[in-house]
Amino acid sequence: MLSSSTSFEGLLYWNFYKKDINCKRIILIKGLKFYIFNWFILGICSAILLKIMRDIGADESMFKPVLLNRYILSCHSNAHIVFLMILFVFPLVEELAFRLGLSFKKVHVMISLPVFQLYLFMIFFQYSDTSVAALKYSCIAVCAASIVLLKFVPQFSFNLLKAKGGGFIICVVTFFFGFIHLSNYLIININYLPVYLFLCLPQLVMGMTAVYFRLNLGFFYSWIFHVLVNLIAIVLY
Repeated sequence: MLSSSTSFEGLLYWNFYKKDINCKRIILIKGLKFYIFNWFILGICSAILLKIMRDIGADESMFKPVLLNRYILSCHSNAHIVFLMILFVFPLVEELAFRLGLSFKKVHVMISLPVFQLYLFMIFFQYSDTSVAALKYSCIAVCAASIVLLKFVPQFSFNLLKAKGGGFIICVVTFFFGFIHLSNYLIININYLPVYLFLCLPQLVMGMTAVYFRLNLGFFYSWIFHVLVNLIAIVLY
């Protein structure tokens, strides 16, 4: 049975047995309670932080996500494309990169690795000719490695990895997903790094909830949850 407490420990409840409707409902309610409660707390803390920043005379524009703004401006004449990308494509890419492989099934890991690499290139590299060429060759290398993994590494090895260090790997991937969103911001003053880290907490909480749904209900549920979160963000933005 599920623990009655809603906490990050729930992520380690990851048995992929066939669940009845009632069990799925409990998991959904538990995950949504976790997300809504923490989102509410973060909202209050954000309001307090905003007041502090104003009181010390900090420029509020430093804390706006420039990556999203830059993308929207570059596609201003194709608003419907921006909407579809943010609502469906970006969540799909992130779920494939960060959540699909957490089943520790080697086919899922094989898919996740190239997508994860593509995601890192999208985040950290400008789209110059050099970076595109590097992306092409490194993607070929990662795809080749994934095929080797699928062909020569038995599923037993992944099961053993899951049993020995699965919980730790899940935690690392989840926290990496949350704090990689630092790349959304143009960090000019390193003294404000704690503020930027705080601004990544909503993504961390969302990632924790998505992992919980992924491990207990499946990939589709984590993707739909991610889509709904992005939809809310678009409406509020």
